[in-house]
Amino acid sequence: MKKYFTCILLFILTSCHLINCDLDSDLEPLTAKPDSESIVGTWYPDKRTMESVSVYRKSENPEFIISSNGTFKMSRIPAKTFTLLTSKNPSEKSVDATGTWKLVESRGFVFLSMDIIFEKNNFRLTKMGVPWKINIKNGKVVLFRMIGDPDECEAVRLIKK
Repeated sequence: MKKYFTCILLFILTSCHLINCDLDSDLEPLTAKPDSESIVGTWYPDKRTMESVSVYRKSENPEFIISSNGTFKMSRIPAKTFTLLTSKNPSEKSVDATGTWKLVESRGFVFLSMDIIFEKNNFRLTKMGVPWKINIKNGKVVLFRMIGDPDECEAVRLIKK
């Protein structure tokens, strides 16, 4: 009996999904598509992201510029936002990219869907589709995305300038 109890306790303590990260607890999910103008603009990581996510704390002015023509540009975005792979070049920590975006409704939530084309990098990133959940905080739009290893409990939250 003691052996079973030990196994169950060990499973509970090592399980990834039993610990609630609570990274979006202060955000309210958007349930209807916003107008494009609420998405168009320059976005940057919020204070919580800059303080709690080490790769963002060490980054140099990461920036997402979302245009009204359905395109975007990312500059100096920590690679961990998109991959767990490390670069062959230890000094390389971020990526730049361009691509297209659209708003998508799914399962009662709204997402910013980005089709990303990465500039040359050592992370083996080329093209990728990435969803950002659209939320509201204090009447303002916040883009939210879990990143990295789920055990690390990290997320990026972008706010508009």
